[in-house]
Amino acid sequence: MRFAIVCIAWFLGYFTLRFGMVSRGSLRQVMQFLGGALCTATLIFSFVVIGWVKGLLGLLVFWLMVTPIIETIIRRIEQVINRPYEEIHRHLAEKHQTTPKEI
Repeated sequence: MRFAIVCIAWFLGYFTLRFGMVSRGSLRQVMQFLGGALCTATLIFSFVVIGWVKGLLGLLVFWLMVTPIIETIIRRIEQVINRPYEEIHRHLAEKHQTTPKEI
């Protein structure tokens, strides 16, 4: 049961951290801090409470399972967040006679 809690905490912490990285809101730094703090607390909790072997196994689950799932979800969220800004970037690129990536 504790191992499942560790995996869920990894998922929530990393999701919060990455969402804070791609969001454009005023609380983005708070979200990044909370997500990073939850990931750090989960790492410490996993080694102290459930032991170093299961802690390493939890870290492996985080690295091989949680990270790719979160990155896929965040990529889609980032596309939705940035969609309104693409037109602005194209307009500015035309105005300055450059490509949207250079702006």
